[in-house]
Amino acid sequence: MKFSITDYLDKLLEDLLNADRHKIELTRTWATQFPNTPGVYIFRLGDTIIYAGETGSICGRMKDLIDTRNHTLRRSLGAKLYSDRIDFTKASSKLRFCDA
Repeated sequence: MKFSITDYLDKLLEDLLNADRHKIELTRTWATQFPNTPGVYIFRLGDTIIYAGETGSICGRMKDLIDTRNHTLRRSLGAKLYSDRIDFTKASSKLRFCDA
């Protein structure tokens, strides 16, 4: 049976959306549970996709999340969730979030 590219992409999307979910713990132990292979990943807030990305190493990318300087997702979520705090400082590639 011959598949079209559309069918192939639809199947990949279905697989991605139905893949196992891992709760974000932001520890080195958590990050090392992922394979050191290329891949596509998504982050959800509930059932809403809030970020999608691709990487040469899923394990390496998850390790990047531990440091706010290394990943746009963590900086963006931090700004969205905590910008109403009086002591909030927006993180950047050179500046970490303030201590909680």
